[in-house]
Amino acid sequence: MRKQFDVTVDQSTTTVDALADASGLPKQRIKDAMAKGACWWTQKGKQVRLRKAKRELKPGTRIQLFYDDQVLARKPETPKLLENKGRYSIWFKPHGLLSQGSQWGDHCSLLRLAEIKLNTPCFLV
Repeated sequence: MRKQFDVTVDQSTTTVDALADASGLPKQRIKDAMAKGACWWTQKGKQVRLRKAKRELKPGTRIQLFYDDQVLARKPETPKLLENKGRYSIWFKPHGLLSQGSQWGDHCSLLRLAEIKLNTPCFLV
């Protein structure tokens, strides 16, 4: 099932509650999709990923959920850290692992897995 939900909040609520009301999906599936990078919101004029399900949303806030159960069900292979020099790192990317994510999720991308492993924002060069 591949669906896109676009919600503009009309009263203060949490992200997961607003998306559950608009989509009809169970809250657990929405939380999983958010953790995997399928939820976006506009912050200071830029579209950014929203991963926190309990974030309070103000009226007028626009959020989007790009839900694709086939993309979200994928299990990424583990990349191997070859060298960490502090300011940059070198990784071995296994076959099938994406370099970067899409609006439908980034949990299978080298960029996201490197951010999680190193616990710091990463930029692909």
